[in-house]
Amino acid sequence: MTRVEIAASAGIISVVYLAVVVLALAVPTFPIPFVVQMGMLFNGAVSSWLLRLTDHRAFSTIAACFAPLLFIPFGRKTVQ
Repeated sequence: MTRVEIAASAGIISVVYLAVVVLALAVPTFPIPFVVQMGMLFNGAVSSWLLRLTDHRAFSTIAACFAPLLFIPFGRKTVQ
């Protein structure tokens, strides 16, 4: 995949992650479906790591939503 394709995919999933996290932070009793929770396992690992570094729950949870963007540098520059 090219960097542009990875950026588009990562941007879409980051928006979905961000929407779920904002709802969960705003409404503590917000029910998150099991399928969505399983899809957010990587996001949870990054959030836990950031929480250990910053000790700020809201910041680490919201910043971890953008973790898929870390894969952009590993894409191809152009299509061959």
